[in-house]
Amino acid sequence: MTSLDPQDIYAAVRLKNVVDKQTRPAAEVAAQAIDKPKLFLENFDFIARTLKEIDPEGLKVLAENYDEIVARFKAENEKAAAAN
Repeated sequence: MTSLDPQDIYAAVRLKNVVDKQTRPAAEVAAQAIDKPKLFLENFDFIARTLKEIDPEGLKVLAENYDEIVARFKAENEKAAAAN
């Protein structure tokens, strides 16, 4: 925008605000559509497969702590869901 006319500036700002309002909810909906438990399990699976290849002893430690890790994940997501 090159104009310094107050009406042009006002119109540009209003247009930007309208566009922002239309695009923001779509981004928020997309963020809410993420299946966090599924994503967590996919990442956890990746870590387990990687440890199996590079550090079998590390995989044993991960397996021993699996229940605690999952419990903490659930607790943290319950807190986040309650806050929203």
